[in-house]
Amino acid sequence: MSVLRAFTHPDGKRRVLLVEHGPGRFGFDEERLSDVPEEQCWIPFGRYAFNICDSLETAEREARGRVEWLSELGEDAEFTDIADESLFQ
Repeated sequence: MSVLRAFTHPDGKRRVLLVEHGPGRFGFDEERLSDVPEEQCWIPFGRYAFNICDSLETAEREARGRVEWLSELGEDAEFTDIADESLFQ
């Protein structure tokens, strides 16, 4: 799995990742920043890890439609291209 784009909520505690599962297989996942001070890590939150889409654009559209807080932020919420995948491994 490769992370291609990400959007972090303005509160800094939630994010959505757009990922490539393999050639022609894309999806998204929602994560939350752990509240436990000793952890300080991102934890998968939604049940979207097995969501498979035919394109990155479809995965983004699905994320905007299914992740409530992202939907509420509207189209102004822009995903950022990820240049360094090591940040997400």
